[in-house]
Amino acid sequence: MKRIGKRGQRAFMMAAAVGVSACFATSKALAYNDYLIDPTWTGTEGAAGTGADAGYLGVWNSPTEAFVTASTTLQGGSSASNPNELFILPGTYNVGTSFLKFSHSNVDLIGVDSLTGNNSDVVITSTLDSLFNNGGGTIGTSNSATLMLTGNNVAVANLTIANSTDTPYIIGTAHAAESPTGTFTGVSQTSSDPAVALLSQGDDQVYTNVSILGYQDTLYLKGGRVLFQNSTISGDDDMIFANATAVFNNDVINEDGNHNGGALTAASTDKRTSNGFVFMNSQITEGSVQNSVIDPHGSAVSQSTINGWTAGNYTYYLGRPWGWQQAGGDSAVTYIDDAIDAKNLNASGWLNWDSNELNVSNGLNGGNPGEDSRFATYNDVDTNNSNNPLNTSSYVSWSHSSTFNSAQAAMYTIPTIFSFDTSLPNGGWFGAGYSGSDKAPGSGLNNPDPNYSFPAFWGPRNIQNEENNEGAIQQNDPTSYSNPSWTQAGTFNPAIQLATVPEPGTISLLGGAAVLTLTRRRRKTSTQIQT
Repeated sequence: MKRIGKRGQRAFMMAAAVGVSACFATSKALAYNDYLIDPTWTGTEGAAGTGADAGYLGVWNSPTEAFVTASTTLQGGSSASNPNELFILPGTYNVGTSFLKFSHSNVDLIGVDSLTGNNSDVVITSTLDSLFNNGGGTIGTSNSATLMLTGNNVAVANLTIANSTDTPYIIGTAHAAESPTGTFTGVSQTSSDPAVALLSQGDDQVYTNVSILGYQDTLYLKGGRVLFQNSTISGDDDMIFANATAVFNNDVINEDGNHNGGALTAASTDKRTSNGFVFMNSQITEGSVQNSVIDPHGSAVSQSTINGWTAGNYTYYLGRPWGWQQAGGDSAVTYIDDAIDAKNLNASGWLNWDSNELNVSNGLNGGNPGEDSRFATYNDVDTNNSNNPLNTSSYVSWSHSSTFNSAQAAMYTIPTIFSFDTSLPNGGWFGAGYSGSDKAPGSGLNNPDPNYSFPAFWGPRNIQNEENNEGAIQQNDPTSYSNPSWTQAGTFNPAIQLATVPEPGTISLLGGAAVLTLTRRRRKTSTQIQT
């Protein structure tokens, strides 16, 4: 069992505080604006429920129908604390090659987990990858997503979001490449293609008791502030990527054993944003998911070799900096108080993006990945080595595990990470920043304002990958950078969304879709979600 420590104890105490002792039963229909996805519904899509579905303001028979029309049908959801509730009854909803986009704000998407008490009862999946051509050219990474959620103040609970295109690194008779329609092409798949399960592009989103399953590019976090809690994300190369500020608290991040590894993260954090991806109190695991949804033809690890590597002999990395070649881009990833299976973790820990990044003549960072990455680990343990401290002695010199101190780590709390600092030009999510005249403690640099790297100072940033205001950039002045593309002002408090979501396993079917007994969390203050 992983040693917990004070930070971990706070996380588990918080989880207990919102458990059975803090719950109360309430009538579903009287307190919330409820809608339903029922695969047995035969009435008009979006019409008020009748018969077994009576009491719902709108009912659809699939997410495809609901997400297309719900934005104009849903009513009453006015805020994060008073959202619409869209319940999804058990079933595997395969949307094929038509991705789902849902842009409604102030809404909860809740799987009804009555059959097994876990999030596998409700599955939304697709058979899309970036090379799929629907007649107008290949669709690309973004459009390969099974589900796009672009609204603000959104909570998702008790369901699985998957991408069932099992293309990455799958070869051989049992795993001949499949077209996105599910028909064997007879051609072996020898390269990996992005196949996104979830694309999050809204601000103030919360995911709890959710599984996100895929292979390459599983989770696309395209801006905004996002919390994943008590959830599972599984994939391989660049499985969690892009430029959101995202916290993974008490989650399982699984490097899928069916494939030959890659980087767990590929962040492209804006320079003016303190934190990209923060993993705390979570587990990093290695293993084949062997899930019938994302791997319908059997486990690839049963083959003796896959793309020239032997199953169980792959390597993976904690992250690589996608942002290095992007204007204004950076890459921030931190692991704090996590339990990491380091059996197949490369000894260097982190990976540069490609050979061009290491070229001193690249015209961007002078060949120094440290100028476009903020990578660190703190107080992590190795579950493959009797939970001893994670060995970071051979990590790349441009990572910061050895210089990341306890005072800095203590400031990594959910409220701090998601805070909004109005004292900075145009505002920004930088935490409290440094005070006084010394803006870069111990650096010896004349840095006007390095708050974008709070709470740790990571040194001078890449000064040449932003085209405008070159003089200011050479002074490492973040006020010259464009404001991050978040849409919500103010501090993000995930407890508000969590308070509207039923506890996992407390929604039950009692003889018909109409009878749902919910146990809801009581409202919590922001202090109860500190970790």
